[in-house]
Amino acid sequence: MLIAATSIYTILVGNISIFILATIFFSLLKIKGSTKTEKDQGEYTYFSDLKMGLKFVSKREILELMIPFLILNFLLASLTVNLPAISQESFESASSYGILLTASGLGSMVGAIVSDFVSKRVKFGAIVIGTIILYGAFWLIGLSIGGHFIYLFAFLASISIGVINVIFSVLFQQLPPENMIGRVGTAISSLTTLFMPLGALLGGIVPQLIGSKPYVSGIAIFIMILGGSLVFVKSIRTKSYITEN
Repeated sequence: MLIAATSIYTILVGNISIFILATIFFSLLKIKGSTKTEKDQGEYTYFSDLKMGLKFVSKREILELMIPFLILNFLLASLTVNLPAISQESFESASSYGILLTASGLGSMVGAIVSDFVSKRVKFGAIVIGTIILYGAFWLIGLSIGGHFIYLFAFLASISIGVINVIFSVLFQQLPPENMIGRVGTAISSLTTLFMPLGALLGGIVPQLIGSKPYVSGIAIFIMILGGSLVFVKSIRTKSYITEN
């Protein structure tokens, strides 16, 4: 709506100004220095933490959770990068992309809010499998119907992602021992950061050959297949970390 009411130039200048203000405020923060010696600090670096985190997540029972999560992020990045083209093809306006992002953002917020309620009443495996399948199905339905229904189904699809993001975040904090939580988080965030640009790259190349809507529909189908295939992964189907303390 802001782009429609003003201009892209105004939005960019506004963003830059906000980042400058954020930089100034962060620079004013007073943080107490570490009491560790230089020798202690040298023992724990990003790469040493990453190495220990990767060693932990390389266990089979963790990999069976990690690999679907990474594939899902790869596919999501590949789909998301095509949203501007979907908006342009469907409505031919810049504001439509903003509305689509708003619908997706609101859906993610709703999903995050209801995730606790869902996790206490539904088994972990059912949540993961169900939300992944629903995400793909909602996008497929929205693209098939077209028109303003895309906003509605983007909202519904994002509820699923909001739920599963919280579920996985909690899970990966519960699985490792307390002294490994940060290192496992480092490993997971590093791997996710690696997979998402690759998905975005694929999502930028292939649609030029087949079109954005067919490509996004194909990605939605792959996401549904991913969700369905998890039925055969026993460690996911039987886990209950979310409901047990």
